Parts: sequence; C-alpha cells; structure tokens
Amino acid sequence: MKKLILRNCYREKITFFSNVNTNVLDKPDWRPKKIVLGKMRPLSESGYKPLDTHSFGDIISAEYFLFRMREASDINKKMRIHTKGQWYEIKRIIKPVGISKEMKIIALAVD
Repeated sequence: MKKLILRNCYREKITFFSNVNTNVLDKPDWRPKKIVLGKMRPLSESGYKPLDTHSFGDIISAEYFLFRMREASDINKKMRIHTKGQWYEIKRIIKPVGISKEMKIIALAVD
C-alpha cells in the first residue's frame, strides 16, 4: 500500500539531459539520458528546512526549484533537467539518508 501512495505523489515527467559535446568551445548538444516521474516546487514554497547545510554562493530566489524523485544513481550535476517546457541547471543533488529512497535535487531555472 505504501508503494502505491508513493507512486501517486510523483506525477510529473522529468527528463534529464546530458551534454554529448566534448569540446567546451562548441555549443552544448543536450540529449535525453533518463526520464523519471517526480514532483517539483519552487524552493521558496517547499518548506525545505535544512538549507543552512547547503551553500549556494548567492541569495535564494524564486528561480530555484526543489525536485523530488526516487533515487537514481546515474544523475550528476553536469546534466540539465527539462520539464513543463522549462530548462533547469542542477545545483545540488541530495542523496537519500537512511531508509528513505527519495532523492532531492535543487536546480536553477535557465533560459
């Protein structure tokens, strides 16, 4: 029953893209790498408490979003996220702690 409840809360399709262009001088060529179900909210509305432990180097604004999904080991900070017609740059990946299987990603909306 718990698995059914967990699946129902992840309803948004989140696509992770990887840059296949190895030359840093060329324009990035983002290709789909992984599609997961998850949920996203603006970081300011998410009520995410342990932000003191994460350094952003700037002020948290409405441009930051919190993505929550099942753990996926092949996701890294070099990837981009695309969902609902918007691109996001991954800033922090917070791995599950203890028995939790939920991974959190803090990402910045980009043009």
